[in-house]
Amino acid sequence: MMAEKPNFTIWRLPEPARQYAIDRQSLHPDIIVTHKSKTLGYFHNLLQGLEDALFPEMISQHQINLKHFLDWGYEHELADRGICHSASITVLVAKYWRLLAPEEDPLVGIDRALVSADRCHDQLAMADLHKVKGNRLLIQQGLSVAQESYARAIDLYGAIRQDLLPTLEKAQIQSNLGMVRRSLA
Repeated sequence: MMAEKPNFTIWRLPEPARQYAIDRQSLHPDIIVTHKSKTLGYFHNLLQGLEDALFPEMISQHQINLKHFLDWGYEHELADRGICHSASITVLVAKYWRLLAPEEDPLVGIDRALVSADRCHDQLAMADLHKVKGNRLLIQQGLSVAQESYARAIDLYGAIRQDLLPTLEKAQIQSNLGMVRRSLA
């Protein structure tokens, strides 16, 4: 049975409405932070539940906004309930990075997301990003270069207090840890 194809719609404000929004933002700068944080949360939730086959279409349709909010998150995001959305989104879209930022090396986005995850103290996102970075380095430059990222992922996965995580996340962490260890063997 095939999954139903979601209808991704791009909304553009008419120019008078855009100008009004810009004027309002200049009067209340804290609105920008709240709005951008909520938008990152929206994209995170959208991508988290998306089937792999639908990623390319969704990224293509939301590319400009998604990249804009990720760039903002890499520089300014503060953790929302311990989750760094920009880092988690980067993990989710890593294999489709060329659709999101065709002119940018995926490792640049991963490194920027690592800085954001570190600032937000999101160890799970950092571990996932190091695993993704190791995978990317393994393909591009070989195992000897990827080992440092894999070793860091192992350390971070091991440091996460798994007793605080839901069973599904525990299983995913153990699976990720196993994959990384097999890559190093």
